[in-house]
Amino acid sequence: ISTDNYKNLIDRHGALRGIFDIDSKVIELKNKEELTSNPSFWNDKKNAEKELKSISYIKQWIDQFNEISNKLEDLEVLFEFEKKGELEYS
Repeated sequence: ISTDNYKNLIDRHGALRGIFDIDSKVIELKNKEELTSNPSFWNDKKNAEKELKSISYIKQWIDQFNEISNKLEDLEVLFEFEKKGELEYS
C-alpha cells in the first residue's frame, strides 16, 4: 500500500465518521439503553420492543464502524512496520 493510498483511507474513515454521525449514534445508544433500565419502560411492551429493535440497529452501525476502525489501526501498524523495513514477507 502506498502512502497516498493509506492517507486516502484515513481521510475516508474520518469522512465516514462524520457522514454516519457515529459520535451522535454512541450518545443516542447510551440514552436509549438507560431508558431500558427504568422499570416503567417495560409497561408498554410494544414500545419496548420497538426501542429494543432501534437499540439493536444502532449497535450494528457502531459495531461495524468500530470494526472498520480496528482494521484501519491494524493496517496502520503494518504500514509503520513496512516503512521501517521491519515487515517480513513469507
